[in-house]
Amino acid sequence: MTQRSYGQFCAAAKALDVVGERWGTSLLASRLKQLEAAGVIRREQLPPPAGSWVYQITDAGLGVALVVKALADWGAGLLDTPGPEEAVRADWLALHMAVSAPADAVAGVRETYQVHIDDEVLHIVLTGTGVQARSGPAPYPPDLVIRTDQAAFIELSLGRADLTALVAARRAQVTGDQARVARAARLFSSAGHHPTPATDPGAAQAAQTEQHA
Repeated sequence: MTQRSYGQFCAAAKALDVVGERWGTSLLASRLKQLEAAGVIRREQLPPPAGSWVYQITDAGLGVALVVKALADWGAGLLDTPGPEEAVRADWLALHMAVSAPADAVAGVRETYQVHIDDEVLHIVLTGTGVQARSGPAPYPPDLVIRTDQAAFIELSLGRADLTALVAARRAQVTGDQARVARAARLFSSAGHHPTPATDPGAAQAAQTEQHA
């Protein structure tokens, strides 16, 4: 039997290509309705000019997000470069980067970064205790603006390239003061380093203890 792939350059989707089963369109629609009814996600319309409808995770759904994050952390190691038929969206990469950011990298920092990736626009919000990534432009003037292309953003979001190095190589442009540029560079760099999956029950227990310490 030929295995169906999600065909997406996304850490979670790549992991599910290996250990899961692809949801068809009808099943996906059904699952989204169930998750919305259960209060795990909510449907929102992006502000103009995008105006499209998206799903955002709710506070009640954050527990589920931790499970998905663990799967995506493993899947990130399977990402190389997008295949010719793989869909790529910058907000998928930014979302995984946001949930992977270590707490000490963003503690006490409240800033918003607007990122332009070719024709895509998204914004990253540092809340002082965590990081949020959302599609579309920031609803207020951002503290930092980053402009780059898809290939460079893939490297950046996966922690494979440093923001300041991309700027030096003219693969990215930033608008903002140097302190914010340095913080953004540390954010992307730290979020791209994921722990090696545990290979035995003892290692798994040690990893869980470390994460909750």
